[in-house]
Order: sequence, then structure tokens, then C-alpha cells
Amino acid sequence: MTEMFNDVLIIGQLKVEKLEYRATSCNLVEHNRQSPEKIQMNLGYRRLIFFTSQYKFVTCCINEKLLAYILTNLFSNTIKYFSDDGIFKFNFLSQDRQTVFEIKAFQISIFQEYIVDILESFYHTMNGVNILGTALKMTILKKCVDIYRGKIFITSIKSHL
Repeated sequence: MTEMFNDVLIIGQLKVEKLEYRATSCNLVEHNRQSPEKIQMNLGYRRLIFFTSQYKFVTCCINEKLLAYILTNLFSNTIKYFSDDGIFKFNFLSQDRQTVFEIKAFQISIFQEYIVDILESFYHTMNGVNILGTALKMTILKKCVDIYRGKIFITSIKSHL
């Protein structure tokens, strides 16, 4: 219940543009290399995560707390749909002053017809109705990404390793 209240509070701050944006210089590669491990510890999940980046060092000015929130929501929403032996790959790309965080999940899929609505408040896909949660985090994630004038692309293809 506390988590849902915090989510609603953040949505309210985002809507009135009151969420503080304190950017500092950050090495995105190192931040992203550490993120999966920190997120797994905080969420209590243990999954096999492969982090890849073609870079050793990429500096940018960013709010690390907001970035951590974005990545935590990406990972937690991906992990929720995993079986215990699920595997996923976290890839970091940067080119032409754009940063891309790519999560490839294996052994899961979201039906294509649900992807359009997945970023809406309280939305659950039909194959996710038994998964606990308020479905607010993807909405918050979208609004946080909007602060950076970023984009979220979700594709789902059934695949096996």
C-alpha cells in the first residue's frame, strides 16, 4: 500500500512538473554496470543478467536518482514476467548524443495487441493479470523518460535461446 501511495505521489509531482531534477556528471557505463546487481538486491530477485556495452566510459549530465528509478522500473517490470530460470540481456548504447537502454527478455512475451496500452495507468495485459502490482510503474517510467525527452519502444517476440 505504501508503494502505491508513493507511486501516486510521484505521478502527481510529474503532472505538475514539481519532480526535482538535479543533474550531475555521471559515467553511464559504470552506473549501468552496477544497476542490475543493485536492482536485484533491492527487489529481492535473483536472475541471470548479461550487461553489455561497447564503451568503457560515457559521461553525461543526468539525475542519477531519476535514472535509477527508470532502470528499476524497467527491470522490475521485465523480471515480474519471468520464470525462475529466466535470462535477460541489458545493453547500453550511445551515439549522436542519444542513449539507449535495451532489455532483451527471453522466455516471455507480451501479446502485440497489448503493447499500445502498456504505459497507461492501472493497465494489465491479459497474460499478466495474475501478477501482483498496481500497473502504475510503467506510467511513471514513461513520464520520467519524457522529462529527458526520451522514448520507450516495446517489442515482444516469442523466442528461445
